[in-house]
Amino acid sequence: MFQISSGLDTSKGIKTVIYGVEGIGKTTLASHWPDPVFIDVEGSTSHFDNIRRLQAPTCWAELQNQIRWLGETKPCKTVVIDTLDKAEAMEMEALLRDEGWLSIETPGYGKGYTASKEKIQEFLNLLDKHLISKGIHVVLTCHAKVRKFELPEERGAYDRYELKLGQKTGSQTAPLVKEWADMVLFCNYKTYVEIESAGMGQTKGKAVGGADRMMYATHNSVWDAKNRFGLPDEMTMEYKHLEKIFARQTAAPKEQKKEEPKPATEPEVKADDPMPAIVDEPIGAVDWPDVVPEDVKTLMQKEGYHPDDVQKMIYSQGIVSKPDYPLDKVPAKFWKSLVVDYHTRWAQKMYEARQDNLPF
Repeated sequence: MFQISSGLDTSKGIKTVIYGVEGIGKTTLASHWPDPVFIDVEGSTSHFDNIRRLQAPTCWAELQNQIRWLGETKPCKTVVIDTLDKAEAMEMEALLRDEGWLSIETPGYGKGYTASKEKIQEFLNLLDKHLISKGIHVVLTCHAKVRKFELPEERGAYDRYELKLGQKTGSQTAPLVKEWADMVLFCNYKTYVEIESAGMGQTKGKAVGGADRMMYATHNSVWDAKNRFGLPDEMTMEYKHLEKIFARQTAAPKEQKKEEPKPATEPEVKADDPMPAIVDEPIGAVDWPDVVPEDVKTLMQKEGYHPDDVQKMIYSQGIVSKPDYPLDKVPAKFWKSLVVDYHTRWAQKMYEARQDNLPF
């Protein structure tokens, strides 16, 4: 028998990723989570006298055993894995050793990267099973890396901050981690630009500040971030802005009142009642701009995607600079890539964009 429930469900832990530049204070911020215990993968908490920690795991298997043990004994309310990029390096070492590969490219045809991606997915599932499902919060800290990014419709390039995961595997594992998390918080120093005279009527910008530590909770073309709790776009890097999320009172979900089934009766039909019209509209039967190639429309309709899903994806991936960028101005080479490279490059990104667009 199925039951419908409503109300806030706080029985599960909250999944958070904190990443940022070196020395910004990711570990310090994570230490303010409720009753935390650190798995000090990187060995960076030795200078903190107020942190409870497990010994640094010596291998990938030991890290997983520590997670299982914490789920069984429940000695804390939060588990902090510091850092995820170091943990991924352990996963890579274990994979190469177990498979007898000299490098991740040894098996060829991208099989090594796929195997690494599957190991990271198993790791996230492990966190869900042994910690999140038991009401224990999880925080993954990670360093940030800067990648030069170019928009196809613009001239020039700009720097973009991303999770510092594998140099090549990160392109596959980073989306998994971001999708898994309830919050992805990007931390950086606030920098202001002052315009000053350069002589001869010319001006130049000068960077000032750089002392204020800021935390960003929503996506930007320059960084990845998200949250499911209505946080401001920008905040000072202080736990007080997040405290309300973890101070929620536990409330048991309300059980929907069951209604006794009514006896089936034949509806009264009058002779002059008109028959209702039946409309069967296939998925994707929506208006697409005429400039979108037919093979793109066919593919998107087959996969169940709409134009707004495509707009969401190309903006979230930094392909265009605005969330409502008109599809009739998207370069033709992107449409070609979407069809040719769909299953190897764009399928997962389209799925993530679709999830963001769903009304729940």
